[in-house]
Amino acid sequence: MLGVLYDATVFGRLVTQGYVGVQHKDDRELIDAFVLRGSEEAFSALYARHAPRMYGLARRLLGPVNIDADDVLQTAWMRAARRMSAFRGQSSLSTWLCGFVVNVCRERSPGRLMAHEPPAQPSTAARWDDPIDVHRALAELPD
Repeated sequence: MLGVLYDATVFGRLVTQGYVGVQHKDDRELIDAFVLRGSEEAFSALYARHAPRMYGLARRLLGPVNIDADDVLQTAWMRAARRMSAFRGQSSLSTWLCGFVVNVCRERSPGRLMAHEPPAQPSTAARWDDPIDVHRALAELPD
């Protein structure tokens, strides 16, 4: 049986013990094994494969105060496990799983997600489309 530990204090490294051959199966085979047979080993292999990326995404979305990243990861996996049979393969499994992370982050921290907006320009800075006083600008040039 695969024992999986996820330790966020070690920058989200995944530690696995007793890995038994499932690491070579593709995601679809592992999903089928989990959904159809309830295979804990298949679920653990999916977790080992995708949790680091999901955790990293949660940390980036939550920003510098990302103490909730562990909880986000756990909630995302709980939801994904319940809906795994609905995965149709129209995107990669990784993309589908990261969607759960984004949604959980939005629910837990509305308005707190990292915004990737350009820094605001000071209001006194000249813009390229501001009109200029050509006579004054010429007068200010050194001789």
